[in-house]
Amino acid sequence: MAIHIPSTGAWYQDTAINQLFEIIAIDDTSATIDIRYEGGDITDIDLNDWAQMSLIRVNAPDDSGDSMNLSIHERFFSDSIISLGIEADSLTDLGLDAGFDWDDVN
Repeated sequence: MAIHIPSTGAWYQDTAINQLFEIIAIDDTSATIDIRYEGGDITDIDLNDWAQMSLIRVNAPDDSGDSMNLSIHERFFSDSIISLGIEADSLTDLGLDAGFDWDDVN
């Protein structure tokens, strides 16, 4: 059994349960690996358990993508800005800077 070094974005097949999964995060602090199975279920694996697993490194399935259905290019090279639904005018309507001056700071 070869021990694979986990890498974010890599796909593996767990031969014991015959399922494909992608590594979505590695948490060094808690020594866990977050994975997403091909069907979309997300779980975590302890690094000690990872070393005992029978894994085969595989290519990503054709219909894979992350939970936001982005292509590989969009996942890594996106310069899009995510909008939180707050309009710039709504912030100026609050009038936060009206009536405040640096002279007011003691």
